[in-house]
Amino acid sequence: MSLPQNNSTYERRADFEKSLNSLLGIIEGITIDGAINDEEIQFLENWMHEHRINESNPPYDKLLPLVAEVISDGVLTQQELRLIKVTCNSLAAHEYFSTITADIQRLHTLLAGIAADATVSMGELSGLSGWLAEHSHLENSYPYDEVSTKITKVLKDELIDLQEQKELLSLFGEFVSMLDDKTITNPTVNDNSLCEKNPHIDLNGVFCFTGASTRYSRSEFKKVITGLGGKVTEDITTRLNYLVIGNKGQPKWKFGSYGSKIDAAIKLKKNGHPIMIIHEIDLHAVIDAA
Repeated sequence: MSLPQNNSTYERRADFEKSLNSLLGIIEGITIDGAINDEEIQFLENWMHEHRINESNPPYDKLLPLVAEVISDGVLTQQELRLIKVTCNSLAAHEYFSTITADIQRLHTLLAGIAADATVSMGELSGLSGWLAEHSHLENSYPYDEVSTKITKVLKDELIDLQEQKELLSLFGEFVSMLDDKTITNPTVNDNSLCEKNPHIDLNGVFCFTGASTRYSRSEFKKVITGLGGKVTEDITTRLNYLVIGNKGQPKWKFGSYGSKIDAAIKLKKNGHPIMIIHEIDLHAVIDAA
């Protein structure tokens, strides 16, 4: 779904819908192993603080007091959890995002909820494995496949060693910043596993751009690349060497839908094609040094 431009009403409603999905994801994440600790309650309180600026605006004026009340004693009962879920579902319009985008938004904060106490347990991984199995329609959408592959490997020996704990927290921790829309567009803030880290970029390769650039228009981007011996395409094919992520992103990225180009590139990478997803910042460094 494309976000209509200059439509503040749509953005407000879409932001609220995303807030509901993120709240549901947090609840699923912090309760996925059947236990809740103080750090996880604090993470839910962080969600409250993040949205308190909207507490007088409908429909936040119905949701925020409820969440504040149920966490006021530092305990979440099963009855309180059900009440929050029922309230979220009653307030949701379900018309702003596809099912896949809404569930990816939930997955983001579900992972954040698991990582909230800086420890990943076998119980949490087992619960997450079940959640992923129930949401297999998210396959080929970032970060579903990456998470599924990682936890399947870890669960095989039913033991999380120190290295695996570190890797899980690094992956899940990308989403701890409360649904930060810069998960992709600002990799200096998050340890991003989508973009290549310190990529080797050959300017004679074939490039494709997605999102908005802080430096170039599309025509300027093409002129710079071709002037340095490279080629530019609008299509994601096996000929492509680099998909460049624009630093300003796109409006829909902040809602958890990264678009067909990124999804297509990820799929080709999984099929063994040597396509690199790189950040605009890394490309600028190579261009400036040329």
